[in-house]
Amino acid sequence: MPDSLIRQLHEGTDERLARLALTLMTEPGEPSTGHLINLYGATRTARIALGIEDADNPDAAGTVGTFRSRVVPRVTSSTLQRALQATAELSAMMLIPGDDAHWPEGLLDLGAPQPLALWTRGNSALLAQPVSRRVALVGARAATGYGEHVAMQLANDLAERGIAIVSGGAYGIDGMAHRATLAAGGNTIAVLASGIDRLYPAGHTELLQRVAEAGLLVSELPPGHAPTRLRFLQRGRLIAGLSEATVVVEAGYRSGSLAIAEGSHDRTHRRSSARTRDLRRLSRHPPTPPRPPRSPHHRRQRSPEPLAQLTGRPRLLHTPSLVLTPLAVKEERSSVTRD
Repeated sequence: MPDSLIRQLHEGTDERLARLALTLMTEPGEPSTGHLINLYGATRTARIALGIEDADNPDAAGTVGTFRSRVVPRVTSSTLQRALQATAELSAMMLIPGDDAHWPEGLLDLGAPQPLALWTRGNSALLAQPVSRRVALVGARAATGYGEHVAMQLANDLAERGIAIVSGGAYGIDGMAHRATLAAGGNTIAVLASGIDRLYPAGHTELLQRVAEAGLLVSELPPGHAPTRLRFLQRGRLIAGLSEATVVVEAGYRSGSLAIAEGSHDRTHRRSSARTRDLRRLSRHPPTPPRPPRSPHHRRQRSPEPLAQLTGRPRLLHTPSLVLTPLAVKEERSSVTRD
């Protein structure tokens, strides 16, 4: 079996195997990889990465040099076999674009940096739903009680309306969003910055196992991969790409959560206004958040603009008249650490 896998990779006869090999050789979101796949397809790109063939397209000359400088051709018979075996042992699925019905349409908006593949544990059918049925709730790890309370209310109200909650499984706002959704009997998706067998953070192992059982775990990394800073940063584009709106509940000025919201801005301009109208239908019976405590996390601007505006230019806002009451927090002082 291992020898046949390498032979298939060299022959360029298996797209799924080629994409698996590329995920083992490159880091998530590498634009040169996506550019070559757009030009040649995944099977030929894997062969170029392994040095089996050269690129013959003049448009790819500069890209190939960048690509080969960043690729680590560490694919062997054993690494391919381990990844396939681990996927099977986890009862997981490996999805690839264009070949799997559950590949989420929103990721197509990412362009060249879209994932090479996705590994899922749980109900993968959640990804096949229209992107308008998913909303991301993200925010600070070191969340205040007020921020967690608002996250809980948002998740509960959305879950009751059949909206799946997407978040990153981290401490603070992310964890509360997942817990509240599960408690409401709703659907939740946790996007990991590690392989789906490496549940991180360790303190959320039980929570993430519950998400896998009642919702869905998603990663663009093969099993066995550990989280890194780069992988956390790249995970944000998946959270935004899987969701119609990104709600930053609470965050510091330099928070990665705000970067997720900014990233969602470019993609939402390419989505239809019909999806925005779907979100407007949600804005009817608002929760009433408690009075916010005095905290450096809570310096903010307030605005009565509807939630639908979150699918346009991300703003720091509080919308007390709507079912979603996002509180995006901007700390003015440079001493606040990243979330």
